[in-house]
Amino acid sequence: MKKILMALMCLCVCFQFSACGLGEEDTEWIETDAKKIGKDITCGEFVIDGAVFSFPMDLQDIIDKGWHVTNNVVNKDTFKLNPGEMSDEFQMFPDDDREHSIKVSVINVSDKSATVDKCMVASLTVKEGNFDFVLPSGLNKRSKQEDVEKTYKNADNIDEEGKQKIYQYLYTSKDGVECTVELKVYNEENATYPLSEVNYWINLDEANGFGTTGVNAADVEKFMDLTMKASYHNNFAGYVSYGIDTATGAKELYQSEIEYFVYGLMEYADINSECVTDDVYEGYCSIAKDILRKAKWEISVKETGDSSCTVELTIYPTNYFDIISPKVDEAIDNYNVKYENVDIESISDEEYAQIEADYAGMVLAAIKGAEANVEYVDGIKRTYEFTGSGLTTEAWEEIDDITMGFAS
Repeated sequence: MKKILMALMCLCVCFQFSACGLGEEDTEWIETDAKKIGKDITCGEFVIDGAVFSFPMDLQDIIDKGWHVTNNVVNKDTFKLNPGEMSDEFQMFPDDDREHSIKVSVINVSDKSATVDKCMVASLTVKEGNFDFVLPSGLNKRSKQEDVEKTYKNADNIDEEGKQKIYQYLYTSKDGVECTVELKVYNEENATYPLSEVNYWINLDEANGFGTTGVNAADVEKFMDLTMKASYHNNFAGYVSYGIDTATGAKELYQSEIEYFVYGLMEYADINSECVTDDVYEGYCSIAKDILRKAKWEISVKETGDSSCTVELTIYPTNYFDIISPKVDEAIDNYNVKYENVDIESISDEEYAQIEADYAGMVLAAIKGAEANVEYVDGIKRTYEFTGSGLTTEAWEEIDDITMGFAS
C-alpha cells in the first residue's frame, strides 16, 4: 500500500511540474515578434530582442537600436573606408550586453571616404548561441529542417555540410539591392537548437557581372528602374551594388539631373542663368530635388532577340508648370513695374547683371513652396529599343524632358 501511495505522489508531483510550466520554455513571445515582420524569408526582415531589422540596412540603423561597434576594432570611432571599399567582418554588441554579438561587414556606397557608421551593411550573421532571433512566419533557432522546407518553399540552393543542411534564398530589396539569406540547420537529433545560424549578404559578385550574360528582360527592367531611382530619387544603393556604376558616378548622374531641371526652369521663366547668385541658384536646386523626388514611372520589358529588348516606359509627370505659370507671370509684372523707368541701353553690364539677378530672385520667391502642391497628370508612354549599349542619348533626354514636365 505504501508503494502505491508513493507512486501516486510522484505522478502528482510530475503533473504539477508540467502544469506549472517548470522545465518548459515560454515561447509566446515568438508569435508576438513574428507579427512585427513579413511572412516570407525573402522580405529580409528578422527580430532580435523585440527589435525589427531589415536587410540590407545602414549600420546606423543598428546603432540607433542601441548597439555599438566592438572595442576590438582598431580606431573604431574613426575607422574609414574609401568609396566602394568593403570592410572585414567585425562585431556589434547590444549596449546592455557585453557577451553576445552579431557579425557584420559594411561597404561604402558614397562618393567620399566615410566612417563605418555612415556605410551600408554588406553582410550580417546571427548565431543561435548568441541571440534568440525570430524569422518570418515565426521560425527561430528551435526550427527543424522540415519546418524550414515547409515554411520557406523553393529554396534557390540547398547544400549539405556535415550534419547541416544549408538553405539559400535570393531576393531583391525595395531599393533594388540583390541579396541572399542563408539558413544553416542541423538534423533534429543533433542539436537542441537546429537552426543554428542565419547569414545575410549583398550579392556583390553578381552585381559586378551585370550585362555579361547578354540582354534579357529581367536585367533590363532592373537596370532601367535602378538608373531612374539614382537619377531622380537620389537613391544609389541598388545602382551601385548592382554594378551599374560607382557611387561617384551615381552622384554625378544625380547632380546632372538637378542642373538639367534648374536650367530648364530658368529657361521657362526667361531667367539669365549667368546672372544668378549662388544662394538663389541653391534655392532652385532645392526645388529641383523636390520635383525629382516625385518622379514616378512604370516599366515593361520584352525580349526581341539575343541582343535587344523593347522597353515600354510609362512616365507620370506632375502639373508643376501649370501651378507656377501664374506665379511667374506675377513675378514678371512686378519686375516690369520695378524697372519700367530704367533705360537698359544706358546702364553698365554690371548694373544689368544685378537687375537680372534680382529678377531671378523675384521668380524664386514667387514659386517657392509650389512644389509641395503638385499632382500627377496622365501617364505618357514611350517605347525604346534597349541594346547591349543601353538606350540612346536621345532616348534618355526625352525621358528627362517628360519626367520633369518639359515635354508631353
